[in-house]
Amino acid sequence: MPRTLTGLAAVVVLLGFLGAFCPAAANWPMFQKNITHSGITAQDGAESDSTAWYCEILRPEGFPEDEVVWASPIINTMATKVYVATGFGRLYCFDLADGDSLWARDLPGGITATPAFSDDRLFVVAQGNRSLYCLDAADGDSLWAAELGSWWYYGTGREVWVESSPIVVGDSIAYVGSRDGTVYCLHTDDGALKWQSDTLGHYVTSTPAFYEHRIYVGATCWDPDKSGVYCLDEEDGDILWFYVYDKGNAGGTMGSPMIANGRMYIGTNENTASPPYHNGGHLCYFSLPQTEDGGPVGPPTWKYGIECDVRGTPVWVNNRVYVTSGRGMYAFDTVTDSLVLGQDHGMGIILGPV
Repeated sequence: MPRTLTGLAAVVVLLGFLGAFCPAAANWPMFQKNITHSGITAQDGAESDSTAWYCEILRPEGFPEDEVVWASPIINTMATKVYVATGFGRLYCFDLADGDSLWARDLPGGITATPAFSDDRLFVVAQGNRSLYCLDAADGDSLWAAELGSWWYYGTGREVWVESSPIVVGDSIAYVGSRDGTVYCLHTDDGALKWQSDTLGHYVTSTPAFYEHRIYVGATCWDPDKSGVYCLDEEDGDILWFYVYDKGNAGGTMGSPMIANGRMYIGTNENTASPPYHNGGHLCYFSLPQTEDGGPVGPPTWKYGIECDVRGTPVWVNNRVYVTSGRGMYAFDTVTDSLVLGQDHGMGIILGPV
């Protein structure tokens, strides 16, 4: 029997795939697994499409059905609990083994960014008051909340603030991007601000990645229609280098970086000047490190044009990089930098692979 949680109109969230991650080593504590966004686990994947368990998450009356769950679920470091955030602001905690509901916590507004788990605490962004919350992972009690600036408005007047997911480094520092175009760095013990970066663009929906004392993140700018990729210093948020491109479309650099084998991969949504990719994006990578003089760097070490936005975070496994776009799934050989799989589904895929 499915479990039913309080609400009015029902949407089913399938969590059976998490059953493959039950062994203790198979935690998934934040966006794309870790601070470099590897998106891979050492555990074997599910060998069938059978469902280990599922629970019905019921949306409030009138809440859009396609906005019930935006964020990815996470698994605590002990691989005993799974946390699921909803677009209407409720965070659920389930027993990973059998799906029993352990607790639920309501936060202001919606939760569209993936939470992070660290040191028996949860870090969750609430849209209703544009704040990063630190919760006790055992019962959902609030330990502190840190406000992240002023509102950003869609043309329709819809208020949205943070779509970037927080990452936690060393159990002590949290980084998160925001709609004011900056990246915030906060102490995890009390939420005190350590630094706020300079404005990188009109907004930062990209989730920062951390590698060798550097923060990598994408940003979107509408004036003069330039979007970019930035490298920041972990100590003070200073810009160490950046790459910006002309002719960026409305999507900008909404994807998040992935770092592996000395390369930083990221999807960029730039309109190209030659056919067949007039209106699309690229998967690209930068060899690390780059020159760190605070200025711009040259074009990416490598890039490949894809006929649509590239918003999914890439994954590297067995010398291949997999990425999704508004058209489908692609895979590239990391030795030859050549396309080995191009699956056009004819429909948008916003989330990246794992």
